[in-house]
Amino acid sequence: MTTFEIITQSSADDPAIYRLRGVIDAAAKSHMDSLLAINKSAILDFTEVSRVNSMGLAILLNILKQLHGNRLPIAVEGMNRMTAMLFKMTGLNQYLTNHAAAPEVAHVTLTTASSMQNGQSPQTPSRNDHWRFSVSLQERAQLEGWYFLNTHLQKKWGRSIRLGGC
Repeated sequence: MTTFEIITQSSADDPAIYRLRGVIDAAAKSHMDSLLAINKSAILDFTEVSRVNSMGLAILLNILKQLHGNRLPIAVEGMNRMTAMLFKMTGLNQYLTNHAAAPEVAHVTLTTASSMQNGQSPQTPSRNDHWRFSVSLQERAQLEGWYFLNTHLQKKWGRSIRLGGC
C-alpha cells in the first residue's frame, strides 16, 4: 500500500501551502478530504506526487468543485507533465486560479532508436529501444488520444512509458 500525506504551511497573510506527497488514489481519500477545510486562498504543491490515478482525479474534482463553489482561490505548483495533462484533459484546471501555469502537453511524435537506424519501427520494442516523445499543446482531442495510446502501450508491453522534455 502506498502512503499519502499532506504537509500544511500556513501564515496569517499568505496563502496556505499544502504539500501533497505520494500517490493520489482511492486510499488517499481520507487525507484528501482534509482539504475541504481550506478557508482561504491556497496553493496545492504537487512536487512530491508520484502518480494520480482515475479515482484520485475524481476525488480532486469533487474537492476543487466544492472549494470553487466557496469562492476560494486555489492554485497549483510543481505538477509533472502527466498530471498537468490529466488536469487539462479532465477539466480540473478550470477550478484553479493559475491553470495556465501548468506545463501544457498534447501533440505526440514517436520514434525509437532502432527505427531511426533502419528506417522502420519494430513490432514489439525490445528493452534496449528508447522511445522519444515530443509533446506540445494542440487541442483536447490530442490529449485524449495521447492518454489512450499511452495506456494501451503500457498494458500491451508491460512497460512504463514516460514523457520527456520537449
